[in-house]
Amino acid sequence: MKTVKVTYISREIDVNGKQMDFERWACKKPETIKNRYARVYRESALFQTLMRINKIERIDIYRTPDGYHAEQEPCYSFDLSSIVSAM
Repeated sequence: MKTVKVTYISREIDVNGKQMDFERWACKKPETIKNRYARVYRESALFQTLMRINKIERIDIYRTPDGYHAEQEPCYSFDLSSIVSAM
């Protein structure tokens, strides 16, 4: 029996509620995606600048059971300020 690998899509949402960007992930848990965002924003001044310019407010993470189409509701969501304030 072939098992389908669950992947995720993260969507960067700005202060107006619009999607600014997205990324596809092949992680086992959505918390891993949050940790990777935290590491990138901690280590890269470029990403911090882009966050401020685009006014990114939060990250929503959606399951993609078929590897392409996201579910309707996010399975995990976090404010980007929680990452930035920990820096």
